[in-house]
Amino acid sequence: MSCYAEAHKITNLRGPEDARPTALEVIKDESLLDKLTNKVFLVTSVSSGIDIGIDTLRALHTIGGRPQHAQRPESRRPNPLQEAS
Repeated sequence: MSCYAEAHKITNLRGPEDARPTALEVIKDESLLDKLTNKVFLVTSVSSGIDIGIDTLRALHTIGGRPQHAQRPESRRPNPLQEAS
């Protein structure tokens, strides 16, 4: 079973700042820091109103990845890559 299974049980989900790991924590835990540099990633759910997509974008950008995001044209959300810089 995943080391993250307990944190993701329904009874432990309390929204932002609960015990679930961030995307950057998962990358570090899985020893992927030096393995994702200059890789291209397509991240979805960036404009869904759930910050999972933005958190993932920021984490990949922080470690030197080249994330691209997909969002609906009607979205007015600012470019998350600009926010991450």
